[in-house]
Amino acid sequence: MEADGYRCRPEFERRRRSVSPQQHRQAITKRSPSEEPRTSSRLDDLGKTVAAMKDFVDLELARREAKEARKREKEAAKMREEEKRVAAEEARLAAEAKNQKKLEKQRCREADREAITKVVGVQVALRLRNVPKVLKNEVQRAVWEIIPDLKGKAKIIEENPSTSTSAEILNAVEVITGDTENLHISEKRKRGEDMPVGDSPPITTPAKCTSFPYPRVKGNMRCRIHEVEGIPELMWNVGNISKAPRSDRMTMLQEEICEGFESCVNIKTQRVACDTVELEKCMQKVVETEASYLRKDKVLEIRKRLGGLVLTPLDRNPGETLVICPVLFYEGIRDLSIWNDGYVPCNRNEMKILKEMKLQIKMRGLQTFVKWDNKGSIGYAYAMPKHKDLERYRPICPTYSEPMGMLLTLLGVAN
Repeated sequence: MEADGYRCRPEFERRRRSVSPQQHRQAITKRSPSEEPRTSSRLDDLGKTVAAMKDFVDLELARREAKEARKREKEAAKMREEEKRVAAEEARLAAEAKNQKKLEKQRCREADREAITKVVGVQVALRLRNVPKVLKNEVQRAVWEIIPDLKGKAKIIEENPSTSTSAEILNAVEVITGDTENLHISEKRKRGEDMPVGDSPPITTPAKCTSFPYPRVKGNMRCRIHEVEGIPELMWNVGNISKAPRSDRMTMLQEEICEGFESCVNIKTQRVACDTVELEKCMQKVVETEASYLRKDKVLEIRKRLGGLVLTPLDRNPGETLVICPVLFYEGIRDLSIWNDGYVPCNRNEMKILKEMKLQIKMRGLQTFVKWDNKGSIGYAYAMPKHKDLERYRPICPTYSEPMGMLLTLLGVAN
């Protein structure tokens, strides 16, 4: 064919069965799947689905973000309200404490004024015993006018002294006032000796321990119970339990046996009777000496004998009991708590104090550490004389009933 001026096309030069050009073109040329109409429509649908899903996800994220923002705003508002409430409660407690302090100061001022008035009145009366009545009335009137200014340390100025005697008396009042201001508050409140009234003798009340011939301290009885005559050794420890004498043990055993059989179902109308001989076989005769147990009638006898005295165990020695006059015991408790500067008297209600404690725990963020018991209460404190030194007392403050009893127990174990 090349000789005729024609050139064969390449597809006709292969040595195999000839195919038509159209079939050969279809065999070697493949269409892209995206060019198919069905595939193209599916891709469009998938693109729309992805766009819709993206819009849904964006809306959901926006909704959740708005919800979280509202939640944070609520928590912030709640926290602000809590802070305002705590601040108001603190302000109220501070105001109450300030008012209480003011009332206490006013009460102390009135007590001081009363004591000064009494001292000045007594001294003026003593100094004016031999002064004429007219001058006495004039001086007393002037003194009573000056007394309200004594607490403020105001100076006494006499513009027109009538006589030298009145000036001397007023100077004496100034001296007494100056000495009184330098006294301690406990010394101001000390009671002096009673003034005799006419020919009447002073009235004295004998102490509870006057008739006891036992060791004394400051005129009052105080000794250990083993130093008292006629006290059994088993009574030295107040924790020992007395034994009540019973002579009807046979009858008690018979009643218990009858009651036990009556509770049976199959007994019906039958009755169980026990003979005395049978009961004696059940009982074991034990010979007990009086020193091996503590009789109840003996305890009652000793109690009547030591009536009016205080019997208390000693600290660090529960096997010893102290017999002490109520006056000495009262003085020991007073010196330990009332007159001790380390203790602060509190006149508030117990429920109010517990409420303040719970509020302080919440303010300090200790709710997870402190387990608060709503049924708890503040225990009653007492004191016990020390074993080695009976002049000193040890305060005992029970905490088992307090709302934070478990925490206090853990702290005590840790220490």
